[in-house]
Amino acid sequence: DNKKVWALNVVDRASRFHHVGILHDKSTLAVTNALDRFWLPWAGVPGQFVTDLGPEFRSDEFVAWCEGHGAKVWHASVEAPWQNGLAERAGAIFKGIFRKVVSDHQCSTAVELDFAAATTCVAMNDRINESGYSPSQWVIGRCPRRAGSLLTNRVADHLPEHDAADIHPDFMRRSAFLATARLAQLRLDVDVQLRRAELARARSQPGSLRLGPGDVVYFYRETKAKNSKLLLKRWHGPATVIGIDGT
Repeated sequence: DNKKVWALNVVDRASRFHHVGILHDKSTLAVTNALDRFWLPWAGVPGQFVTDLGPEFRSDEFVAWCEGHGAKVWHASVEAPWQNGLAERAGAIFKGIFRKVVSDHQCSTAVELDFAAATTCVAMNDRINESGYSPSQWVIGRCPRRAGSLLTNRVADHLPEHDAADIHPDFMRRSAFLATARLAQLRLDVDVQLRRAELARARSQPGSLRLGPGDVVYFYRETKAKNSKLLLKRWHGPATVIGIDGT
């Protein structure tokens, strides 16, 4: 129903671990209560908070709360939004996945919205990023086992989980939340990579390339599809250079 939902978006700069908590209102008290509830108990007090210029972060109460916890506060400048770019980008990704989960499963109650937010964070934190590890792995040192997962060496020890959908109807719905969130994350990754490819520019002209035998290359070629007149234009490779024509 396009109802606006307030949420607190927190990202750890080192691990990229991300958590979002649904708020009842956009106030300093709601923000500090959320931090006390879902971030500080397990992650501790950060050395510094980097926030936007929202009134809930610029208030004297928030500054006093940070001082009381021994944390510095850095408010990103309006002229330099990149200073808070990590949280802004994570928030944008979260919104896209969260909207998909809420829309597909028609979430309306506070409990469903809370679980949709938590499920979205699970999908984001379990994703292996450019570092070769997921934020969850950086934080807890391993891939978390999710309920109902078949990726275990001892499936027999977890057989009751696979009957949970028949015993607890809500379990199937919650599992579907996670499946939707992961699929939305995958589609978003593909869109980002395609967008980067579209905006990429050639870094060198073909004439400036210096290739030699043994080099690994990709090459672009137009070929006809088998048993068809359709002309296919695609990249091939990787291939190894075995010689240079004319040398």
